[in-house]
Amino acid sequence: MCFFKSKIEKYSKKDLYTVTNHIINTFGLVEKKLRETKSKYIERTILISKPSEKRPYYTLTTVGMGARVMRNIPQSLRKEGVGRAELLICLPKNWDLKDRDEKWYWPIAYLRAFMQYPFAQRTWLGYEHTIQLGGKLLGTNFKGLLFDYPYEIKKSDYSVQLENGEKVWFYQIIPLYANEAVYKNEEDYKTLKKLLGEKYGVVNPRRPNALSSLKPNF
Repeated sequence: MCFFKSKIEKYSKKDLYTVTNHIINTFGLVEKKLRETKSKYIERTILISKPSEKRPYYTLTTVGMGARVMRNIPQSLRKEGVGRAELLICLPKNWDLKDRDEKWYWPIAYLRAFMQYPFAQRTWLGYEHTIQLGGKLLGTNFKGLLFDYPYEIKKSDYSVQLENGEKVWFYQIIPLYANEAVYKNEEDYKTLKKLLGEKYGVVNPRRPNALSSLKPNF
């Protein structure tokens, strides 16, 4: 019986510089780099941009996911250059990034997991995707995750172009309450996004439910 080891794909030196430089210019100076030594499909690194006056919160951004093209993307989106992605999440400046307790560590754990998810499942992640979780994120009442374009940046910075002309898109992970995820999937995402607003771009475990002002059935 033959076993074929999946090829680990990684950015060229020039593309790695391009992606990293884009992250620094867009999300701030990198304070720390978390590199995963045991990985499959891709090299997994997370860059932690420290809080600044312009962005007074941590931004954790993946590097490596975009080195590999995701599978089974609709033809209409492939024509738009969707296929490569990096992920990010924004955390308040009092978030304990050194604590490995799940209450604090889940953002890093989920970033690492989702970096490999599309390749392991032969699928793709992108704008407007939501994922329902099996339970609550520890220390919160969130039960879902939304993938959106990064909040509080220019649209021109949503992506960066590689040497071969292909784009790497950046998607921000936004935790959702269970009813918010249902509303997004069954009703109207544009309305939900308007209700969420820019202030929900930074994770707040105790944030108000965006649907609290709507009908009781939500």
